[in-house]
Parts: sequence; C-alpha cells; structure tokens
Amino acid sequence: MSPQMVDLEPGKEVDQLDRDRQHRKQTSAIAIQGAAAALDDRMSDLRRSKNFNTMMKLTEEGCAEEDLEVLDGQLVMFDRLVQEVERLEKLLGYDEKSTGDASSSSSSSSGGNDDNDSD
Repeated sequence: MSPQMVDLEPGKEVDQLDRDRQHRKQTSAIAIQGAAAALDDRMSDLRRSKNFNTMMKLTEEGCAEEDLEVLDGQLVMFDRLVQEVERLEKLLGYDEKSTGDASSSSSSSSGGNDDNDSD
C-alpha cells in the first residue's frame, strides 16, 4: 500500500503518514501539558493545605514515611512531565509562538497554549 498524498497548499504535497505523525505529536503534547498542569495544581493545593503540614509533622514522628515517598514520586513525575512538555513544545515549535517560556505555560492553571490549528 502506497501512502496517500494530500494537497495542503497549492504546489505542496505532504505525505499522509507525516501528517498523521505530526497530529499525534501535537495530541501528545497537549495531553502531556494537561497532565503537567493537573499535577502542578495538585501539588500547589497540597503545599497550601493543612493536610500537608499535618503529614510533615507525622513524618517527623515516623508515621507517614510511605505518604512522603508517594509525594516524592509525584514530584519526580512532575519534573519529568515538565521536561517532556518542554521537549515537545520545542519539537512542535510551541516555544516560538508562546509569550512565556515552556515552564510557565505548562504550569499555568489554564492549560498553557490552547491553540486550535488542527488544519
């Protein structure tokens, strides 16, 4: 089966597989940005909450070490998500379009860049 060719602009043909790959990259970047924003919101809420202070006091007593390990794992995952968002934004050219850097767009509660340029 040969790849289907699609005219996007006069005189310019793009391979359908390349177009599909680009769409998947954009979809992945949006999903990762959403996950990073959700995790950032969760971590912000946790830092502000009284539960976090209580958990820290219990940790000092040795009662909440597992919870602290889970929190540490979430922080590591957050860092990885932020790095992946930055990598994908750079790959997809979002960092050139945005007004701020990648970390500020991925950590905003509005979801960062919500451009709708699907076609």
